Amino acid sequence: MYLVKNRRLKSFTLVALLIFSMLFSGCSANQEQYVVSEESQQQDESPIDTGDAAAGDSNQAAQDSAQVGQNSALASQSYKVLRVVDGDTIVVSFGGKSEKVRMIGINTPESVHADESKNTPEGKIASEFTKSKLEGKTVQLEFDAEERDKYGRLLAYVWIDGVMFNKTLLSEGYAKIATFPPNVKYVDDFKALERQARELKKGFWGDSAASSPPSSVSGGSSSASNAPTPPAQAAYAFMGNSNSMKFHDADCEWAQKISPANRVTFSHRQDAINSGYVPCKVCNP
Repeated sequence: MYLVKNRRLKSFTLVALLIFSMLFSGCSANQEQYVVSEESQQQDESPIDTGDAAAGDSNQAAQDSAQVGQNSALASQSYKVLRVVDGDTIVVSFGGKSEKVRMIGINTPESVHADESKNTPEGKIASEFTKSKLEGKTVQLEFDAEERDKYGRLLAYVWIDGVMFNKTLLSEGYAKIATFPPNVKYVDDFKALERQARELKKGFWGDSAASSPPSSVSGGSSSASNAPTPPAQAAYAFMGNSNSMKFHDADCEWAQKISPANRVTFSHRQDAINSGYVPCKVCNP
């Protein structure tokens, strides 16, 4: 009798253990399934990189490239010069309308200023030279960092027959450098050409005979004795500031702002350096 009861107890215990084991296994499986399901849900809810950011960057790059391409194409086009305003300013047919173009990096004497007292014989000579070379001709325009100035004029390097006319005016001595950052792409070339013209006494850098344009410009009838005397500013090439001990190209915008009481002029760069002056960081004389 005792053995029967003992066997029943063991059987009951085994069944209970079996049932408990089955229940525990089911709970573990459900828990693992829940964890996996939760992780899956988190993955589903997490943002998916569909390449939108990369696409945005790509679109921006494409737009920038298109803008550069448009500017390059524009600059490679040819434009007819409708008229010459003065030595460094022309009017061209641009985009279906007349546009003033101010040549970058150079300046010629005044010839059409509203204040007649500011107009000079040298300005008229420079204007006639530009007119003889460009009026009615076809040119190309090359832009720099800024496409227009505060007056709405186009700012450009003017090319004709593969030669930059800005450089021509400098090399012939009919213009001087006018440095206005950030449009300084060719400033080193311009400075070299101006120095060369000054050393060779070309145009306004020379004597009275050199101040007149070629005979093809003046019609060949005017004599050298009738040519205007060169401007006084051609007597020196550099201007120093005795207060800051810096020196500039004579036509640098900062040189023009020096108080007359502090102005010191030099004919040669080395003279300024020997006197203890340091070069301007803008015009880099």
